[in-house]
Amino acid sequence: MSKYICGLLLMSAAVSGCDGRALAGNDTSRSDVARNATRDTGPIATAITSDQQTEPHFSRAYDECIGSGDAANGVTAAMMDCIGAEIERQDARLNQAYRMVMSRLTSAQQTALRSSERTWIKARDARCKASGDGGGSLDGVLYANCILDATARRVRFLETYRP
Repeated sequence: MSKYICGLLLMSAAVSGCDGRALAGNDTSRSDVARNATRDTGPIATAITSDQQTEPHFSRAYDECIGSGDAANGVTAAMMDCIGAEIERQDARLNQAYRMVMSRLTSAQQTALRSSERTWIKARDARCKASGDGGGSLDGVLYANCILDATARRVRFLETYRP
């Protein structure tokens, strides 16, 4: 979670910590979700949970956007605009990294990575849906920020991927 979003959420008492745990109305931690993903999807989930160990990298434009103006003051619409633009940038980075990795893999490795990527998307979507299920006004921000964080982490994972 970005430090700006984390700070705003802590100030609003929406979360008891900014490590992805103890969201208001949701006691499912990231490690619980990762354990469930591994149990539910088998060995492919290793790659899914591995990207959670990498630190996400956000663009300078995002840092500037989320750290200034209405977004820095906690205005939901402004925060969503910043997060949405960064999700688009990170999604482009993800697609570029995926294509780069796929181009150097054997056919069997490509099949495995493709399956891993599909499983990761399902696990990410489920995890992020749970993060925004508190019923509060920040649900959209929590969900979008979760998608952003997970996508940025997956980019870093793919950029350093070794079969």
